[in-house]
Amino acid sequence: MFGINDGPFHAAEEKMHKEMMAQKGTTVDETWARKMIVHHQGAIDMSEILLEQGSDPAIRQMASESIEKQRRDISKLQQLIPQDQVA
Repeated sequence: MFGINDGPFHAAEEKMHKEMMAQKGTTVDETWARKMIVHHQGAIDMSEILLEQGSDPAIRQMASESIEKQRRDISKLQQLIPQDQVA
């Protein structure tokens, strides 16, 4: 069992949280989209860690599917942000 400050996902979770807190937009809609992009990237990062370290075939399959879905969602979210402001 991992503690609160260790484990394979800790760094990815910490990075995601810090980056989500830093996201700002000119409207609540834009702020939400920016935060969700970071959140979805965090899911990709954690899924990639799982694929490197995990062994359960069913969970690995879900992680692979999650990566594909999160990437599609990030693309859609980026389209919602004014193009002159996409980071």
